[in-house]
Amino acid sequence: MASRIELDGRSPSPAVAVQLPAQALPGWRVEAGPAALAVLVAAAAALAVGAAGTRYLILAGAGPRVPDWIAGPMADAGWQVPPALACALLVTMVLAYLTALRFSETIPLRWALAAILALHLLFLLAPPMLSSDVFNYIDSSRLQTVYGLNPYLAAPLAHPEDPAFALTGMAWVGSPTVYGPGFTLLAAALAPLGVAVQLWVLKALAALASLACTALVWSCARRLGRPPLKAALFFALNPIVLVAAVGGAHNDLLMVLLMLLGVRLALGERTRPAVVAVVGAVAVKLTAALVLPFLLVGSARTRRRGAVIATLLASVALAIAGVALFGTASLHLTQTLSSGATRHVGELRSIPGFIAGYAGVGPIGPLARQLLGLACLLALAYVGWRAVTGRTPWLTAACWGVVAVLVTSTRLEPWYAVWLIPLAAVSGDRRVQRTCHALLVAIAFIAFARYALRAGIGWPHSG
Repeated sequence: MASRIELDGRSPSPAVAVQLPAQALPGWRVEAGPAALAVLVAAAAALAVGAAGTRYLILAGAGPRVPDWIAGPMADAGWQVPPALACALLVTMVLAYLTALRFSETIPLRWALAAILALHLLFLLAPPMLSSDVFNYIDSSRLQTVYGLNPYLAAPLAHPEDPAFALTGMAWVGSPTVYGPGFTLLAAALAPLGVAVQLWVLKALAALASLACTALVWSCARRLGRPPLKAALFFALNPIVLVAAVGGAHNDLLMVLLMLLGVRLALGERTRPAVVAVVGAVAVKLTAALVLPFLLVGSARTRRRGAVIATLLASVALAIAGVALFGTASLHLTQTLSSGATRHVGELRSIPGFIAGYAGVGPIGPLARQLLGLACLLALAYVGWRAVTGRTPWLTAACWGVVAVLVTSTRLEPWYAVWLIPLAAVSGDRRVQRTCHALLVAIAFIAFARYALRAGIGWPHSG
């Protein structure tokens, strides 16, 4: 008998994987899917190519012109994207994405794969977009490799003369690294390549990680008896994945890759290596720890004890490795994250911060933060209870847990949605997927609110 973790609490129905032949569908439906796919690729190409000459899309440095080594291979495209056009292109991508998903059964497999590869290549070759985080990675790695400093103690301000410093986000120049020892070690290994080469290696790693995530989403959906192409398109065509995560070279994709590997192993009843993979994801970014309790709950009773022991051993091994590599300072990571969470950096991009800011309430105070934190904990406890009692499949419960964190957070960067998108694609739960779409629309609206609405707020802020 198949285990509960294998089927996510449901019996796969052969009917869900069946696609109607094109000739059995109305003509307009047959054309809608490929047409939406073509529109998505065209809008993405316009945004990616135009970004190389558009200053506000590349948050790197203060100069009037983006250096060619940052602008990348498309530096000579010769045109810029005005704010209104950038907003229109983003809206077009979102609408085309939703339409392509709605009519995914009409999209030929070879067209879908070609579009996925083309879109990833476009945003790989585009300059780092909408974020300077990749330069934070580079600066932190150079502190360790070039200057011999501990990245969990030293901040970029320790060496403002470094060539990466001018490109680092000014809101974080006084903060040590907030990433796990696994990613910190990887970035340090790339530091000898130099700032320019390291930038494009990190971009390539993000694009490759996203493609690998697509393959894992396909495999997980197939294992659960769900249409694999639709699940893969749900993740790989998402504008947030493409523009923010791949375009911005964010390490969240590396984290999600290991997390998805853990999910896939768990669905195949290999619970112990599954939890080791998720702990590996935690070594990139602590956010991956959200999935661990749900994975353990979903494991078969006969395997749960071994899974818990494997989790503890892997966590201890990670802590020991962190101390061996970076000393006890690596154990201060949660404290660094906590202190950063109380700042107002990026608050307007969060859902609570956007509502409070543009409603004229002002920045979110300590009491409101505590209430939001309490609401998040209560939501996590509720979905955890539903998973334990079998009322909600563990994978779906994990999705709702991530939703609770994203919605209540006072810092919601667009690429944070990557934590949810692949899990929602695999879960197959329509309510989760609709929530994911709503989050996409909310993030897109918030990210471009100043351009689309020409609005502002009356209190000082940063980010």
